[in-house]
Amino acid sequence: MSDGQRPTRQWVVTINGVEKIRLSPGQSIEIGRKPIRPLPDDGMVRLEVQDSTKSMSKRHASFIVDESGQARVRDLGSTNGSYVVQNDGDLIRVSEDSDYPLQHTSERFQFGDILVDFSQIDESQNAENDDVDILVPDLFSFAHEENDNAKEPDEADLSVDDILDLRAGEPTGIFHAEGVRSRISALHEQAVNQHQSESVPEQEKPQDFEQEYEESHELDHDGELQFQPLAAAQLAQESDEQEIVQLQESEEQSEPQQPTYKPAFEPGSVFDKVSKGDFDDQEQVIEVEGMTSEDAKNSTDFTLQFNMAKHSQLLPFLAMNPSLYDDLYAWLSAQGNEDIDSALEKNEGYREYLAAQE
Repeated sequence: MSDGQRPTRQWVVTINGVEKIRLSPGQSIEIGRKPIRPLPDDGMVRLEVQDSTKSMSKRHASFIVDESGQARVRDLGSTNGSYVVQNDGDLIRVSEDSDYPLQHTSERFQFGDILVDFSQIDESQNAENDDVDILVPDLFSFAHEENDNAKEPDEADLSVDDILDLRAGEPTGIFHAEGVRSRISALHEQAVNQHQSESVPEQEKPQDFEQEYEESHELDHDGELQFQPLAAAQLAQESDEQEIVQLQESEEQSEPQQPTYKPAFEPGSVFDKVSKGDFDDQEQVIEVEGMTSEDAKNSTDFTLQFNMAKHSQLLPFLAMNPSLYDDLYAWLSAQGNEDIDSALEKNEGYREYLAAQE
């Protein structure tokens, strides 16, 4: 670092051991409990803290870093007060509406029951850490080793299922598919021809009508015909049976059975899910006065959430948002709407809200 360059120091704000924000010289924030309803904007950047015991006020304290990098804490008239935690555990209360300058590069405060740490760090240290190269292991080295030792079979000798199994999980290379297509077509035609040959009945051989005539009509020694009388009912029954047989034969010939081709996909594959219709149609986006259903599901702006709650079309989508303020969760659950209740049951933010109310 040259003499003209001076390291930039930042202040890190940690809440209950978790880093929340970093401030550079000239920046300031307002720290307070996350409210049920949005607070009026006072121009300050807010750091909101989840506090189920409500020991911290909504506008508890402000943390200010001046241009020289010096930091100070000001209590904003909190209910339970702001305290400096000494090394021996003793607490010293900070006066209301007066600046308390930080004496050390790292100090701990207690806002209500919440522990807040302010630590000063050198930004150049982070930059040096970012410049360190981190060696990342090659996660696909096993694939290269297998490719070097094993030779893939010729794609022209593979079926469609074999190709899907072989290429599952890796980009499919360019290969000549004409051989596979011709092989599939030949198998398909062979199956069709075999099925048609089995379904078509054998053609009846021509009968010897002369022999049949002689067998059905008996001759006496004198060459006279002997007739056997038939009842009228028997003649009508034989005529009906002949018509039924002819009708069945004509239907079988007019509607030949065609073989059906049913593709076989690997269970659980994308092709199998598509063929079963497991993928739902793309959800339609609803828009009302410039506010969409996607905004209702993802927006963290309390004011926008309040405006969207005025439109019944957006309420089921608003119930999917995990970042709603507490009063809005309570209001939605009181609507008694089946779609809203179903969305709230799956909402992680709503479950956290219920846990905080217990």
